[in-house]
Amino acid sequence: MSQIWAIREKSELLRARSPAPAQLTSGPVSYRSPVPSLDGRRILVLGDQRHSELLRYNSGTRQLEPFLGGVSAESVDFTRDGSWVAFVSHPYGALWRCRADGTEQLRLTPDSLRVFLPRWSPDGTRLAFRAESASLPVKIYIVSSDGKGLRRLLADGRNEADPSWSPDGTKLAFGRTTLPYESAPKVIHVYDFQTGAVSTLPGSEGLFSPRWSPDGRYIAAMTLDSQRLMLFDWEKQRWEELVYRPLNN
Repeated sequence: MSQIWAIREKSELLRARSPAPAQLTSGPVSYRSPVPSLDGRRILVLGDQRHSELLRYNSGTRQLEPFLGGVSAESVDFTRDGSWVAFVSHPYGALWRCRADGTEQLRLTPDSLRVFLPRWSPDGTRLAFRAESASLPVKIYIVSSDGKGLRRLLADGRNEADPSWSPDGTKLAFGRTTLPYESAPKVIHVYDFQTGAVSTLPGSEGLFSPRWSPDGRYIAAMTLDSQRLMLFDWEKQRWEELVYRPLNN
């Protein structure tokens, strides 16, 4: 969402000029095209609040139908047995979970976090997700399905993204976001919940967005330019190129 900010250009008598801009709007509404009123006391803006609608495809009728009552949400993920579903409310960015029939809805994250890409653990007891906040880098968080135990995966100052559970739920693969102020190489990391250790996947420099295969043998990832899809074989300990598609094609 875009917001409106203002900064004082001229200092007044006995009042120093403030170098910092002041935020005039907040919330889920996006504001644009500000125009000051003739007396300079008001600002006229265009505001819009977007909504989405969850749909599912009915293979019998070949039609799209509202899912969970057509709630305004995105980033849906189901437990392995399909009994529970997690989603991110739109445009607020809060993480929710409920049963597949829409009952027992529970919000799992506070207003301070904007959530992306929730992923259920294989046993359906926890969720890993990427989240943004006002004071921290983009981090991966873990929370129980009952809303308890919310915590950051790592306490360092680097950005993280795209969590992917190992099939046994003991490890989590993740990548790094491409931000200009980070000089450290972008690689695929693996976090071990049993030891708390973080390792680097061999040969994963310049890759992001890992996805663990259901049998645990492979991890797929993309190059930072999104032109190549790579596959890491745990047994052979090497990467293979699966797809190459130049962006200009």
